[in-house]
Amino acid sequence: MERRDFIKYSALGLAGLCLPGFHSGSNGKPLNILFIGVDDLRPELNCYGATHMHTPHIDSLARSGVQFNRAYVQQAVCSASRASLLTGCRPDTTTVDYPYNDYFTKDFLPTHPSLPKYFFDQGFYARSFGKIHHGAPADLLKLSKPMFDHRFYKGKRSYSYALEENHTAINAVKTASKKWATGNSACLPYEIADVEDEAYPDGRIANGVVQELADAAQQDKPFCLSVGFFRPHLPFNAPKKYWDLYKREDIALAPYSEQPEDAPAFVTATKELPTYKEGWGSKKNPIDEEKARLLRHGYYACVSYIDAQIGKVLAALDANGQREHTLIVLWSDHGWHLGDNGCWGKHTNFERATRAPLIISGPSIMGAGQECNALVEYVDLFPTICDLIHTPQPNYLEGSSLAPLLAEPNMPWKDAAFSQWPLKNREGYAIRTDRHRYIEWRNRKSGIIEARELYDHNTDPNETVNIAAAHSELCTQLSARLGKGSHQ
Repeated sequence: MERRDFIKYSALGLAGLCLPGFHSGSNGKPLNILFIGVDDLRPELNCYGATHMHTPHIDSLARSGVQFNRAYVQQAVCSASRASLLTGCRPDTTTVDYPYNDYFTKDFLPTHPSLPKYFFDQGFYARSFGKIHHGAPADLLKLSKPMFDHRFYKGKRSYSYALEENHTAINAVKTASKKWATGNSACLPYEIADVEDEAYPDGRIANGVVQELADAAQQDKPFCLSVGFFRPHLPFNAPKKYWDLYKREDIALAPYSEQPEDAPAFVTATKELPTYKEGWGSKKNPIDEEKARLLRHGYYACVSYIDAQIGKVLAALDANGQREHTLIVLWSDHGWHLGDNGCWGKHTNFERATRAPLIISGPSIMGAGQECNALVEYVDLFPTICDLIHTPQPNYLEGSSLAPLLAEPNMPWKDAAFSQWPLKNREGYAIRTDRHRYIEWRNRKSGIIEARELYDHNTDPNETVNIAAAHSELCTQLSARLGKGSHQ
């Protein structure tokens, strides 16, 4: 029996053992779905071994479920990653690529409903909050209720910044451009404001979900609530109390802040940060140690701020008696470089950008409280949720259900995860095996391999040296495996 068949039949057998416990909670109702996404969240969390992080609510969720330590996104940018994980298809199938081309209006989406729409069509009470898709097209808003509108605060149009001085700066840019400004060019890439959580969008999103959970408890059908938090995406804005959780002088810098030795010059870039006021990270204003420590401080504050919002949502789930019959999936659309590999942002094929946290919690999970070190992919989420609540999988899914791993986290699993990243006339395809990360950069027109990267995670976990030139035979083997894609 081939490895792929072994996994397939093992999955069916183990799923038969574990799925009845998932399908209904203690009150006999079908399971609800709480799908929580956090933008740009790297697995630098206390439960993932980062003891300097203050993330008690995510840590608690991990203790009640299975924490996946090696989960990989299919492309480290918001639109393409979300298109993939929400439809269960890989980027070459969704055709969503950087920079943010619109997959909502293509022929693809009507025949490949995204996860919230699919479960709405299956009879769930479905609603989305915050950033789920990268954008909010009208057809995706046609769920049980319109998408929650977080854009207003105390009756006024809100900002991603809380301080009045930044509002004034944003409005000046808006007036000059005749468009609603994002604030990038008007403000610095962080803000420390002594305000309540609701002064920022994510606090209002959490409050909206808390209210919705109370309303959903009155429904006669299971719910599928998709909750997307914006931070810790830039700008690093969070209430002062979350900044106060960390001492800046104690914050460590990236263990390796240079571009990998012998790597092609084009593989790293800091794209977002220089668009903010003063152009931090640009050639004219490089990031020195002081700025680096401040930015990492801001990122950590935002992570703790989001952790608190997740805590509010989970507390409401408990208060309404819904935890025991709700499947909870916590995910991020990708990781983020905090100066690692000479980069501030995502937009790479490296480990820091493609690896993201993933926690699945729910009633009767046989592996609850354990960590799973299997190589898994975000394209696996859609089929996993279908299996856990006994809903048929649509025939277009390209991932593998993780249900067996929730029953037995240490069982044998697939031997590779795949990611990709486009750069002008090249497409970089990456394969992550148990030991290596191999990347080949193919010419988009000819398909010719123009450059290769190889990193040995046993000896070089920070991907500091590209050893492809010295290991041509291994590169050939990994290239062949990459060519087979997800097929085992």
